[in-house]
Amino acid sequence: MKPLALSLVALSLLLPSCDARKDLPAPGVSAATLEVAKSLLRGELAATTTYGDVIKRNDRPEWTAEMRTILGHHENAVTKLRARVVALGGDVDSGGGAWGAWTDLAAKGAALLGDEPGRAVLEAGESKGVNDYERALENANADDVTKALVRGELLERTRANVATLKALKK
Repeated sequence: MKPLALSLVALSLLLPSCDARKDLPAPGVSAATLEVAKSLLRGELAATTTYGDVIKRNDRPEWTAEMRTILGHHENAVTKLRARVVALGGDVDSGGGAWGAWTDLAAKGAALLGDEPGRAVLEAGESKGVNDYERALENANADDVTKALVRGELLERTRANVATLKALKK
């Protein structure tokens, strides 16, 4: 992998998920509980943008079907996490926040260098997603319904996405 691509991937892992908005949570819901769901949603929104960019620039047709499938997984996660945010009384973010802006830049930069750097950015993003979901399960502020969604679907699907992307590089 080229040094610029490695730098983009490394920097993307250091950028914290941020850009929290101020909402009025539903009665009985803490702001911290709402922020857990919103943070997960921002990560999924960033993923949909990044996959869209990489798919547009992908020159390996054999990768396209797998990437479109993973993009569908992220779109489904966005739908479910948006519903959670609304149920918790939050405003729905329309973008991936600062993380989304960074991953968009990283994906576009990596795509200029070729398919392998673009795939590496996607893999790094999926790994970050696994970490975010694992932290949400350990977070005392996360509500039981959000944890059930993460545990029952989102975490395992994201782990499978990592494995799929690793298989593409062979």
